[in-house]
Amino acid sequence: MEIKIEKGIDDTINSKVQIFHEKTRNGLVLFEKDKFPKILGSGYDPVILNIINCSFLIKDNLTGFFQLIEPFVEFNLTKSIFEIEDSKSGEFKRALSGTKALAGIDLLEISPADAKTEHIDFLNKAGASTSRMIAKEDGNILNLQNFSLKTNKKFDITFSNHLLHDNAGIEDETHSNAYRAMEIYTIMSNLTKKNGYSIHCHGAYISSLYETYFQFLGFKVVDYFRVESGHYNFGIIMKKMNDKEITLGEFDYLYAEMRKRNPIRYR
Repeated sequence: MEIKIEKGIDDTINSKVQIFHEKTRNGLVLFEKDKFPKILGSGYDPVILNIINCSFLIKDNLTGFFQLIEPFVEFNLTKSIFEIEDSKSGEFKRALSGTKALAGIDLLEISPADAKTEHIDFLNKAGASTSRMIAKEDGNILNLQNFSLKTNKKFDITFSNHLLHDNAGIEDETHSNAYRAMEIYTIMSNLTKKNGYSIHCHGAYISSLYETYFQFLGFKVVDYFRVESGHYNFGIIMKKMNDKEITLGEFDYLYAEMRKRNPIRYR
């Protein structure tokens, strides 16, 4: 997807477009680890930026996303600088919420019960229609047997944060956290519209080893990335390529096959 620049714009804009394209993959901006714009000053910042980026892609308007972020990004190919300075973060936040960039976009977050919610408030101000599911609350586990009882619609973008790793937010007494993480991926796939996106960050169950599994779910991996240093701080963005939905029986069969091949990883 290319950015369209109107005739007569200064050559410096064309140079910025070149750098922008070198810092994107399939239209998604790739900031360096620890260089994600500080929108709320929380671990949700990479998710927020990726959600907004994906929203412009869903609307087939990458040019609009470039025009939104261009005033705030330092572009310097010689010094390999492509970042938004902290001093501009407040103005950038106001610009994001003021554009109503997410108008018409349906979002779903699956999160731990104790997750913060200020990012959802921000996304609503940016025009999104947001819903939330709790992975585990008061002993109730979100799973492939009950997720469809909680919503009867699909979403343009599904996302999670601080969820896909070993923590009490996903575990149950019957299955391992590896099983639960794979189950949550499956639920998100079932709830993501064709040509929509699923985004996850701050997780350990995010790996290129799962690419074949993601393909089975109907996902195409767009990018793996490092959010910051640390054992759980990985991210992934996937695009839903079809209308495929996975049943519990199909999931259990596939997981059993994966476990046969790697009983340590898929315990």
